[in-house]
Amino acid sequence: MTDLNDLLKSMLPHDIAFAAGAIEHADFGLFDIESAVVSGAVAKRRREFGAGRAYARAALAALACPPQPIPAAADRRPIWPRGFIGSISHCDHLCAAIVGRSAAYLGLGIDIDDDTPLEDAMRDIICRHDKRRRVADTGFER
Repeated sequence: MTDLNDLLKSMLPHDIAFAAGAIEHADFGLFDIESAVVSGAVAKRRREFGAGRAYARAALAALACPPQPIPAAADRRPIWPRGFIGSISHCDHLCAAIVGRSAAYLGLGIDIDDDTPLEDAMRDIICRHDKRRRVADTGFER
């Protein structure tokens, strides 16, 4: 996972922070306002939510933002601390968060999906040629 984190960080501008890891390894403690969001959810959803907040706080800390709640809007999107914007994503076992300052970015997005190889046609749609080459050079591409 460290190699993948390093690769992704190397592709991002210096003013964007990223944190990711296994959901099971996330060391999270939720703020009360966050716990309330998932109080009636199944255990799997609570773990995903908690891991998302843990990795989001780690990314925010890299931008000197002190730990604070990241509640959820009615549509489940994170409500970021004032001055920040970002995205949280997860699949069954992995979670990631990306953040930046809202003064510099209107939005940031990240998406994680199961570890299933992309069809060539889909890869051509979502990945620029130079990015495909960089990923291929790492050996992570199948």
